[in-house]
Order: sequence, then structure tokens, then C-alpha cells
Amino acid sequence: MKKQLALTAAMAGLFGVSLMSTPVTAQAKYVKTPVSLRGKWRSKLQGTIKITRYTFATYRAGHYQRLSGVKNWGGNLPGKQLIVSKRAHGYYLLGRRYTDDYTLLKRVRRNGRLALKNYVGGLGGPSHVYYYYKVNN
Repeated sequence: MKKQLALTAAMAGLFGVSLMSTPVTAQAKYVKTPVSLRGKWRSKLQGTIKITRYTFATYRAGHYQRLSGVKNWGGNLPGKQLIVSKRAHGYYLLGRRYTDDYTLLKRVRRNGRLALKNYVGGLGGPSHVYYYYKVNN
């Protein structure tokens, strides 16, 4: 009886040690957009963007693109469609996962109006800055 009790205790101890050594990876269930960027924004040159809690949609020259922080990428690629990352100088990177299709946005005040500053870096050329203004809808 004592041998069985000792064997059971040893097995439980071994099982407990194996659980502690198992690496745990934390991953968010959904990708959320920053609260400061949410809403509908319009630019004269760049079209319209709409940012909700879990989506980032762009409307430019008849082209519509909607990225979701809830839907998976699909196929063999893990992760959500939308990627959100905080960058230097207060910019947020919002874009499509696994691609170089992204937008750098920062909330600012320009000429007394609330705006999103869109920085577009040039590859060997000049960089550009566009402003999206809040639409009350």
C-alpha cells in the first residue's frame, strides 16, 4: 500500500514538473484598433478611411479594402487579417498582415480641426504627408 502511494505521489510530482516546463504563448483573441483613431475620416486626395474597434476600411478611387481584426487570414497562414502596431513619434501602423500594404496614422490638430496625419515615406524619393479630417456620421 505504501509503495502504491509513493508511486502515485511520484507520478503526480513528475506530471506537475512537466506542466511547469511547457512554454505558454499568449496571443490576443482579436486585433483591436486604437481608440484615438476610430471613426470616419476623409481626405481630398486620398479618399476615405473608416476605423472601428475591429476593422480598418479604405475607399480610394473606386477601390474598397476592408481588413478585419476578427477574421483569420485563411489558408495555412496563422493570425488575423489586420495588424496594428505602435511606432515612433506617436504613429500607429495599420495594415494587412504578411504584406507591405500598411498605413502610418497619427491623431493631430491641424488648423483647429481634428485630423489624422498620414505619413508616406518615399523609397529613395521624397516623403509625403496627407491629412484626413473627421466626418460627422
